[in-house]
Amino acid sequence: MEGVTVLIVDDNEAIVKLLKRKLKKAGYNVLSAENGQNAISVLKKQKVDLTLLDEMMPEMTGTETLNVINAQLPNAPPTIMMTAHGSIGLAVNFMKNGGYEFITKPIDFEVLHLKINRALKDWQTQNQLNEAKMAKTVAEKVAGFKDDLLNFSHHEFRTPLGIIHSKIQTVLKNTNLDTRMIKHLEDSLEIVNQQVSYHQKLTEAAIVNCTVLKLKTLFLADMYRNIVVTKLNMDPLRKTAVVEDLNPRYSVWADENALRFVLVNLLENALKFTDEGEVRIAASEVSGNIIVKISDTGIGIDPKKHGSIFTKLGKADLNSGKYPGLGIGLYTSRILIEKMNGKIWVEGEPGVGSDFYFSLPKGKE
Repeated sequence: MEGVTVLIVDDNEAIVKLLKRKLKKAGYNVLSAENGQNAISVLKKQKVDLTLLDEMMPEMTGTETLNVINAQLPNAPPTIMMTAHGSIGLAVNFMKNGGYEFITKPIDFEVLHLKINRALKDWQTQNQLNEAKMAKTVAEKVAGFKDDLLNFSHHEFRTPLGIIHSKIQTVLKNTNLDTRMIKHLEDSLEIVNQQVSYHQKLTEAAIVNCTVLKLKTLFLADMYRNIVVTKLNMDPLRKTAVVEDLNPRYSVWADENALRFVLVNLLENALKFTDEGEVRIAASEVSGNIIVKISDTGIGIDPKKHGSIFTKLGKADLNSGKYPGLGIGLYTSRILIEKMNGKIWVEGEPGVGSDFYFSLPKGKE
């Protein structure tokens, strides 16, 4: 088998030569060692995919050699014992000590080839399972660390800003302030409010991104109504109308918190960039997917930036300070939509407005 290296460990030179010839003819790379100590040295220095280990050897038996290998090489390759017909009991003991399989002498090379193939496949599968388990453990630890860090930073950041906000408002109540000083304080208060809002959005995005998504059937019209009540109607200065055109039967297979984040982010962006006209949310069904469209009559986006606005910290108004923001919302929305097996994109141009779309699998009955 091309690319597979087999180590033969046996003190019988004739058997080693025969095994080498047969295995090389079958396409294996072959190494050899005449005793257990030499075998351990080879395994420490070279990449070996499988070891053929004789039990009856001087100084160290095959089982003793295996015990040392397992103690010194945690990721040692699978081992097949070569044993005589009268040593089945030894072979069973060998497998109890971590050996993969055994084969009796004289060796049937077709059987050996099958055992090698099976051992390599099982070993690969086990390694993949171990890697997946380790990756999951690491991910859980990282997620826990992120949650702790976010909670800590959120508290430590919001507290001093809240104090500053309160102090500025107290000073503004002083009727002896001149117009210039009042303007400075009001500008400072606006900056504080912006920073609190930015940090809140960044924290929400990070928490949603770290959370394991729980997909279920969600009705778009219900989601929208909840958002209007809890988010959009809370802004008393909003003048732009939001027109809803959602079929109450349309549902998507999605995570509730993730979908809420995406909808709120897209609707808030549309309102922020639209001084006149309206924002409209609608949906359609295409090939088993629900496509949601959020359109506005705002400033529009240069087509050259249609891709970059979904990247980390990408922003549409790169050269303008009129519409401040972190540039994290669309990036997070893209990540969440893709996690829910969907796609997100934008159409439009400057002066015409923007049409943001995302597709998600249709909800299950």
